[in-house]
Amino acid sequence: MALEKGVNSYVTLSEADSYFEDRLDAAAWRSSYAELQEQALVTATRMLDEEQWQGSVVDANQALAFPRVGVFRDDSRGLRLAFTSTYAYSVNAETETSLNRDIRLIRQATYELAYHLMNNDGLLDSTGEITDIKVGPIALKEVKNPPRVPRTVRRAIQPMLRNSEKSWWGY
Repeated sequence: MALEKGVNSYVTLSEADSYFEDRLDAAAWRSSYAELQEQALVTATRMLDEEQWQGSVVDANQALAFPRVGVFRDDSRGLRLAFTSTYAYSVNAETETSLNRDIRLIRQATYELAYHLMNNDGLLDSTGEITDIKVGPIALKEVKNPPRVPRTVRRAIQPMLRNSEKSWWGY
């Protein structure tokens, strides 16, 4: 299935391209082909949808975890924020600054997670970490795989996650 915003992705390929135009260290995105970029965006959306989000879906039949209803608290900003009850799938990247915080953060998380997946081939197929490796006189200790979800993405979505020590939700 091809990428379809609101069905299997939170963003379009065009929106992602616009995002990466202004992002430093995005050469891997710009040099990759569209099919790989779409696969990365769809996979990132699936991974985000596996998270335990605050609030609840607007419609039991919706394809993705967003839009949501409820509120969450972002202690880093000292704010109590409501989820956007109507997710603006038709809004393009140029008007994204006017979107509610939850929509902007989900889109940013999708872009960044997709890029992380593209830069870490085999990340999803990893069978474990190597703690020590020695070849002749060369020894490496604590060789770790990159995290499945990078810190920048985790930090962006943390307040909206259920069981987060930095958030709470209600109606």
